[in-house]
Amino acid sequence: MEMLPFRSCIHIYHGDGKGKTTAAMGLALRALGAGIRPCVVQFLKTEASSERRALEVFSSKGLHLVPLPASMKFTFQMDKREKQEASSLCLSLLEEGLRLYTWEKGGLLILDEVLDAVSTGLLPEEELEEALRTLRPRRLTAGEGGPLGGDVILTGRNPSPTLLEMADYITEMSARRHPYEEGLTARRGIEY
Repeated sequence: MEMLPFRSCIHIYHGDGKGKTTAAMGLALRALGAGIRPCVVQFLKTEASSERRALEVFSSKGLHLVPLPASMKFTFQMDKREKQEASSLCLSLLEEGLRLYTWEKGGLLILDEVLDAVSTGLLPEEELEEALRTLRPRRLTAGEGGPLGGDVILTGRNPSPTLLEMADYITEMSARRHPYEEGLTARRGIEY
């Protein structure tokens, strides 16, 4: 069997179930352990997200954690001006992630909650699609300077048919049962 050259792949973790961010951060740790430098870009989140504190420990080991604002409202609480500011932030986060990913030449780019940024209208889907098309042609072989890598992970809800078509891996998290249904609110360290 002929071995194909390595190619970067697109992963989508989506759905109404818990675990999308958790799966993406687990992949970041696995990649880091293999010598692949992950870049984590989070949309619609703040520096207060619990996973960020744990990931900061790995920044000296090669993990890039793109800075976020200290606070941000939920999109349904934002007025028009705040939505425009959030939209500008989402676009700049995407651009910074792409810059770091390109600079790494074979890292792992995690765009956490990017699907929600798109579905809420804060990030134009065309921008994300174009970024993925630009990154897609990356093909590497084992001898081309360092460990293999180059995958892009998208998390969130409601990916469009176009994004699903572009993906190589699609994992849907489905909520079968959640304590929220019984009135248990989100818990720090578990849901956020």
